[in-house]
Amino acid sequence: MEGACAASLVAALQRGPCPDSVVIVLAQRVDPDNLRKWVSQQVSVSAYLLWSELNQELLKRCLAVAFSGDTLVISRAVAAAVIALLQGETRLAGPARRLTPRERVLLSWLARWDLSYKEIATQLGVQEGTIKAHVRHIGEKLGASGGRAAVVEAARTLGLLPATGRGSTQGGW
Repeated sequence: MEGACAASLVAALQRGPCPDSVVIVLAQRVDPDNLRKWVSQQVSVSAYLLWSELNQELLKRCLAVAFSGDTLVISRAVAAAVIALLQGETRLAGPARRLTPRERVLLSWLARWDLSYKEIATQLGVQEGTIKAHVRHIGEKLGASGGRAAVVEAARTLGLLPATGRGSTQGGW
């Protein structure tokens, strides 16, 4: 179930027939957009974990804590994202400030996997080499190496692109 839909459903249950429900969120990755959805719904969550970190010991601890009602259990990766969210998202905003306006526009185009570098260059009226150079520069600024896929994933992780789906094709340079 998608984050917004799940958060809305759980919030409705907690406000209505199940006010004392225990909620454990298991996510595939740290997603600032998804965290915002859970926070905005004011859902009482006992644990927020990543599937990749889940093991039997952690699940036992999580259930024990959840049913005691004492503490929230989250992974280190999730904790870092929550702290960034609570601190005004300054960590997430930093890389966005370092990107030029053209690089920000290009991020949305790069997320469109149906388009090649050449097709993106044609749409923006530049050479393919210009697009590749921008990808390298964006990667350096976001701390991502490995080309287009790494840049898009880093941008999504930092909240510079939506967590899923295609980027916007609005605007050129």
